[in-house]
Order: sequence, then C-alpha cells, then structure tokens
Amino acid sequence: MFITDAFATAARAKSVMADVLPTRPLPGHGLKVTTPRFGSGSATAIHVEATTVQETDPTTALATGPVGTIADRLTSASRPWT
Repeated sequence: MFITDAFATAARAKSVMADVLPTRPLPGHGLKVTTPRFGSGSATAIHVEATTVQETDPTTALATGPVGTIADRLTSASRPWT
C-alpha cells in the first residue's frame, strides 16, 4: 500500500459521464465505423374514396464516421509535502 492511498480522496464525485455513456469496443482494424441508417422516411396521406393510397417506402443507406476516443489529462501543481 502506498501512502497516497491512505490519504487520497476525491474532492467531488468521480467520473459521472463515463458511468452514464455506453462503451463499445474499437474495431480491430481501420479508422472508420460504418452503421446502417434510414436515407429517407415513409409518407402518409389522407385516403378518400376513389383515390389511390399513398405509398412511399423508406430507403436505407450507410453512415460512416471516424473512430474516436474521449480522453482527459489533469496536471496538478499542488505539493502536499511542502
């Protein structure tokens, strides 16, 4: 056990965002992630007698984005031993 473990306490709650956000493993290769998405939506309309029914099907496409990570670094200038 290190001496800092006996005295180090957080001044506020730790890592609230990291606990809330989902985590996903990074892909084994490549710098892009591709996921399916809807390219266009369906349509609706009022149907009255002697008219055709609205028919518009949604289309699908692929969305591609760069792989990224979230990181933080804190440099502390406090020296408790002085």
